[in-house]
Amino acid sequence: MHLRPCRYDATDATIKLFRFLQSWSKELIKKRKLDSTQLFLCNVFAGNITNPKRYLRVNVDGYAEINAFEKSVDTLHEKCFKLKRESVTPVVHLLTGVWLPGGHSYILGNH
Repeated sequence: MHLRPCRYDATDATIKLFRFLQSWSKELIKKRKLDSTQLFLCNVFAGNITNPKRYLRVNVDGYAEINAFEKSVDTLHEKCFKLKRESVTPVVHLLTGVWLPGGHSYILGNH
């Protein structure tokens, strides 16, 4: 696989951003009174929750707001899929061919 050359390598900037988010999240956890959704997100960014999807599955009742958002996204995906599946799209075919007869059919010529 050949990758296109990039003008900017975002690795260093991304690492700096995640380190900033991690330290900021740790400070928010210590100093602020956060609701369950805010606390969950801060714990994810702080690195305290390493598998957020599994954590949410285990603690379904504590994160109703996140679960409702996830269900709305799933519903939107289903609607988009249904629209794409049921939409009418034009199809154009181009068919070409050559006839090169042999034997007695040679008299008819090429088409």
